[in-house]
Amino acid sequence: MVSDRKDRRTVLRSILQDYLRSKGPGLLALLNSLAKRGYGVDYVELLLSAPSIASRLVKSIYAGNERVVKTLVVDPLVGVAGSHISSADVERLINEGRDRELLSLLGVKYSESSQVAGKESVPSPTIDDLFELLSCAILIEKMASRVYGKLTKLLPSPLDVAARMISVESSIHSTIYENLFNSLFHEKKPMCRRESRENIIVALEEFEKLLDNSPTIDQLVSGLRMLGIIESSADAEYFMELAVQPILAALDPRLREIYKPLLEAVMHDEQDHQRLVEALIKWLRSEKK
Repeated sequence: MVSDRKDRRTVLRSILQDYLRSKGPGLLALLNSLAKRGYGVDYVELLLSAPSIASRLVKSIYAGNERVVKTLVVDPLVGVAGSHISSADVERLINEGRDRELLSLLGVKYSESSQVAGKESVPSPTIDDLFELLSCAILIEKMASRVYGKLTKLLPSPLDVAARMISVESSIHSTIYENLFNSLFHEKKPMCRRESRENIIVALEEFEKLLDNSPTIDQLVSGLRMLGIIESSADAEYFMELAVQPILAALDPRLREIYKPLLEAVMHDEQDHQRLVEALIKWLRSEKK
C-alpha cells in the first residue's frame, strides 16, 4: 500500500508538471523558485503536500486574482482527482484549509510532519526568480519573428502583410524583453531550459521546419492551426496574467514605471496576433475551396 501511494504521487507529479509547463515557458521555474525559497520544496510538491499553502502563495504573487488561482491551483488538482470531485469542492476544501481531506481524495498521504505545514510567511517575487521566465520570453519572440518572417515569403497579398506585422512586432517584443533582461542580469546570457520549451516553443520549431520544406496550403493551415490552438489556450493567458504581474512585482519602482506600459503593449499585441492567425487560417481554407 505504501508503495502504491508512492507510485501514485510520482504519477501525479508528472501530470501536474506537464500541465503547469503547458501554461507558459518558464512559469513553472518561477513557481518552483518561490516555493523552494519559502517552503523548501518545489511547487508541485507544495501542491501535493499543502494545497492551501500553494493557494496562499499564488494569491500573494497575483494579488488575489481568482482566475489565476483556479489556473495554477484548482484546475490542476481537479485534473488529477478525476470525475469524483468538482472544481467547487476542491476550491472549498482549499479555502477551508482541509488539506488532509483533499489529499485523501487525490490518493496522496498527508503528513503532519511535512516541512511546509504551519509555515505562514509567503515569499514575494525577486529579480532572480525572473531569470528563466524572461529567458524563455526572449526565445519565443525571436523565434516568432523568424518564423512569421519566413511565412511572409510564402503568402500572397494581403496575407503576407499580416505575417510581416507579427514578425516585426515580435522582433520589437524580443528587444523589450532583452533590454529588461540585460538591465536585471547584466553579464548573464538568457537560458531557457529544455523542460521549459514545451508547447509554444516546440510548435514554433516544428512550424519553422515545415516552412523550410515548401509546404502545401494544407500544411500551412495545419501548422497555423497548431500555433493558434496553443496560443489561444496558453499564450494569451501566459502573457496577460501569468508572466507580466510577477515581472512587474519584482522590479523597482523606477523600472516598473517604464516597463509597465511596454509590457501592457506587448499583451495587446499578442491578442492581435491571435486574431491575425485566425484570419490567415480562414483565408487559406477558403483558397482551397
